Amino acid sequence: MSIDQLTPKQREVLKYIESYYSEKGFAPTLKDVRDKISINSVSTAHKHISELRRKGFLKKLDKPVRSIGVFGKSENLSEVPLLGKISAGSGIEPIENPVTIQVPENLLSGSGRHYALNVEGVSMVGEDIRDGDTIIVKYQNMAQDGDIVVAVLNEGNEKATLKKFYNLGDKIELRAENPNLQDWPKQFDYGDIEVKGKFVGLIRNG
Repeated sequence: MSIDQLTPKQREVLKYIESYYSEKGFAPTLKDVRDKISINSVSTAHKHISELRRKGFLKKLDKPVRSIGVFGKSENLSEVPLLGKISAGSGIEPIENPVTIQVPENLLSGSGRHYALNVEGVSMVGEDIRDGDTIIVKYQNMAQDGDIVVAVLNEGNEKATLKKFYNLGDKIELRAENPNLQDWPKQFDYGDIEVKGKFVGLIRNG
């Protein structure tokens, strides 16, 4: 099928996905597409993606990375440690015998150390990070507004959570991406949280 047979909106979505992948090495999320193309909802973005797949312009994967999975997994794989499981605010539950897993290199963010965590819970479903996914995290202790981070909350028992980071000047705010969670966002004093890494990629499990 010729690209001329796509609707103007489908061509716009396809151009954005290809440009995003070329720049970053991985596909955008459905939320990225929604925001960039000014689509009303994630479900509408999903319809455009599904139609592009049906017409042969995007490749659907059995286990796509991030939320679109535009391209097949990289032939170049790297090993990263799978440290355990992270849930919404209840800490990182380490696995008894830590293992390494192979991940496509295009999920890694350049140089630096990376690790993986299995996600439990639905606090970040708005970013299409679902219960049962495996996230790839780059070790770093700094973050910019809007970054999704693994943050340790120094509340006596050092809980950890996966949330969006925002620097409010005199406070740090962590935000969930699930309107059903009434306890978030939360604000913290400097020193009350510690960033343990930045989310850079995702492997969908099932």
